[in-house]
Amino acid sequence: MRKRQLRIFAVALFAAVLVFALGACKGRTVSSRLGEKSVENMIEKTTGGQAKVDLKDGTIKVKTAEGETEIGTSKTWPNDLPADVLKPESGKITGVVRSTQEEKKYWNISFEGADAAAFDKYADALKAGGWDIKMTTKTGDGGLFQAEKGKLMVVATFTNAGKNVNLVVTNQIQ
Repeated sequence: MRKRQLRIFAVALFAAVLVFALGACKGRTVSSRLGEKSVENMIEKTTGGQAKVDLKDGTIKVKTAEGETEIGTSKTWPNDLPADVLKPESGKITGVVRSTQEEKKYWNISFEGADAAAFDKYADALKAGGWDIKMTTKTGDGGLFQAEKGKLMVVATFTNAGKNVNLVVTNQIQ
């Protein structure tokens, strides 16, 4: 079952790249609409017809019996994140992916242009907010840490000397 979820996610990610490329052409041409329909059909075929696919406004939503994934062009902090998850103070959001699988909800938020001290600042802000830092690893080019608070977990990665930030937030659903 895990392999199937990974395949669905990979196809959805490929489809997102295709849709974003088609969406770069601002006009809603016949070819872009046909491209979107082809992507929908491809995902549905890959899942044996077990997926409901919705492509609109630059967002791909794939829903199966195992859960759902949304890959979009949103460049804003997700308003459905639990309030305890803090936004890093620097950097610009470049993408957001949402997913619900096996009683967990996930958000993957990517940033670019963070300041070099973003890694330590974000970890310190979470600690001050009552988070427990479970693991920290630093390299010459970046690092990662895992923080937990209640049913929430944040895995933060920093690359390119801390300038690129990726947050994966997990929330155990009741």
